[in-house]
Amino acid sequence: MVVVGAPGADTAFTSQNQEAYWRSINGYDAWASGLQDRPERIYVGGNDGMLHSIDSKTGVEKWAFIPPFVMSKLPLVINTGLNNDLAKTKGGTNAIYGVDGSPVVHDIYFKSPYDSAKAWHTVLIVPFGRGGNGFTVLDVTNADKPLHLYTIYNNHIKNKVMVMNHLNSLSEYEYIDDTYSLAETEEGKTALDTYLNAADKDAADLDKCDATGNTTCYESTTWTFPEAGIKKSEFIITINGVNIPNFTVQAGSSGGTQIVLPKTVSYQAHEDRTKSPDDVEIKLTKSAITRLSNNLPAAYDYKELGETWSAPRIFRLPNSGAGDNRIDDDIYVAVMGGGYGGRDDKVGSALFVINLEDNVTPGKLEKVIPITDEKNLNIVNSVPGTPVVVTADQARGIKYKGALVYVNDFEGKITKFNLTNMDNDGAGNKINLYDNTTLLSIEASRENGRYQYHSMDAGIGKTSRHFWMFSGTGDYERMTARDTKIDNLMYGFRDKNFPLYKKIIFPPALSNGLQFCANTTNDKTGSKCPVTTSSSTIVAGQSGSLNKLPQGRNRQDMGWYIKLPASQKVTAEPTVSNGLVYFPIFEPSQSANKCSLGLALICAVDDECGTNVSSQLGSLKSQTIDGKVYAGKTCYAVGQGVLSRLVVFANKLFANIAGKSVQSKTDLVVIDSGMGDIESFRSSWREGNF
Repeated sequence: MVVVGAPGADTAFTSQNQEAYWRSINGYDAWASGLQDRPERIYVGGNDGMLHSIDSKTGVEKWAFIPPFVMSKLPLVINTGLNNDLAKTKGGTNAIYGVDGSPVVHDIYFKSPYDSAKAWHTVLIVPFGRGGNGFTVLDVTNADKPLHLYTIYNNHIKNKVMVMNHLNSLSEYEYIDDTYSLAETEEGKTALDTYLNAADKDAADLDKCDATGNTTCYESTTWTFPEAGIKKSEFIITINGVNIPNFTVQAGSSGGTQIVLPKTVSYQAHEDRTKSPDDVEIKLTKSAITRLSNNLPAAYDYKELGETWSAPRIFRLPNSGAGDNRIDDDIYVAVMGGGYGGRDDKVGSALFVINLEDNVTPGKLEKVIPITDEKNLNIVNSVPGTPVVVTADQARGIKYKGALVYVNDFEGKITKFNLTNMDNDGAGNKINLYDNTTLLSIEASRENGRYQYHSMDAGIGKTSRHFWMFSGTGDYERMTARDTKIDNLMYGFRDKNFPLYKKIIFPPALSNGLQFCANTTNDKTGSKCPVTTSSSTIVAGQSGSLNKLPQGRNRQDMGWYIKLPASQKVTAEPTVSNGLVYFPIFEPSQSANKCSLGLALICAVDDECGTNVSSQLGSLKSQTIDGKVYAGKTCYAVGQGVLSRLVVFANKLFANIAGKSVQSKTDLVVIDSGMGDIESFRSSWREGNF
């Protein structure tokens, strides 16, 4: 949800690197003054498939917009099986995900497809969230007359990128799939044709398994992949889930690529016959997919875009990169995480940089920056969270144009991206636009469940003056799971190189960044604080070998982490306020009844020290929730169920709860906040989203 009223972005500047300066020299104030009476609207997406525009004063809906490519989902809402003729009522519905993402608004100076020259526009970007792999862009300068600019959608089932422009003209760009079965080989297709064309589908020997190509069952070691010129190194083949490395490839006689497997397997196309006992999966590497998808232009290479859970962040990009000091040709871009891949390894593990000014190629991709999927972590990676973006408008003393961008990903890494005009790292080493480096890996795995579904919050520490990032882990799709192997975290990590960009190179033995952070799990006094402790612990086994460590990584002073007990999970993005970080926590019920509600808790942690100060929220000694007494909890219990992200206002914490609060309003939690100090790093509410 986002609230949009009269334009009011800053034009007061202290540096020409700020967007405020760009506004000041391009007539923003004059344009904004002409819209001071623009009615305030609430824009919110709904799982009815619509973006709703609501008058904030009256609550009256003014209009709704169904994005292209979401409309095709609406028939799925209808369920005639729920009609009740006995009660003389009709109509039943299915729950779907529609416009499920968080809209973001920004005033942008560009030539829209409706203009003859550049002008200021209030632009709304609406990601679909769980509703699909896409987003729509609207011009809401006139609150009563929205204009559709374009919509992008990655149909990863049909392998098509679909673009709808402002004229409602549809363009489709096909790309090659990444996973194939034997049914999609030439031999498999021949077997299916034999079955479909057979006059007598029960004819003798029609279903016999052999290599003749005359039956509905093909059996052989040799199969023909439909694309030519594929190298062995570009295939990943498994049989019954086991990787098969000892296969060979050669040119097929009909133009495809022939694969020779180490064992005989079969494919039965006859629908009434027993299928083959062997499950064969043929996958292509990402490099092969890119090489073969020659019908997909680079401007629309959205094939790795997942469900757009990530909210875009908008800034001006120095398009020439390193050393680019001109401001007049910088471009407005949106950066967003690759989205949730549904544990599908062909989408989501990337940062997307989207051009918001190009009206000839609407939705043009400036760059897709892949994020390495660490196979040793046995998690299929994606980036469902919203990036943290740092520009000269948002932090003091920034000497670059553009932005430093940070994202946390599904498999427990933090990656830093250089989207600035800086040309060196402060030590004379050359850097380039789009460079990126891994700052941290928390050794996530399927077993310990350290998935990062949610975004980070960030701030400048008052003690260290360093840039801190805060995150938490937990399997959001398996909230009630209980297992002794589950080992989730709340953590804070600082980038000592900020506001510079430096490449961090981890030796293989040092890939687990937690060894450079203090374990403050049981610290309630600050004795293990990584910032103020006079002699931080030297990393075990590294004394005397400091020249082999990344700079500044010899001690456990890069951050802190707290391990969560009892299979607890972080349920939303943490919130930084006044020196404390607030984490919403869910603890699964220990009851044998799987439907029992778990416990909702709030953890308050000192931002730089990692000290658990949840006792500031209320007594932890004994708490009664729904008639049950809980004693000895390390965080403050507020009800049963799952908490939303916490919002701090007027020294109080607010959160919705999917379950039952202990307070009179059972779906809302309101408690007093704790006390501390930090310089919070956030864009304005107007540019953000809830």
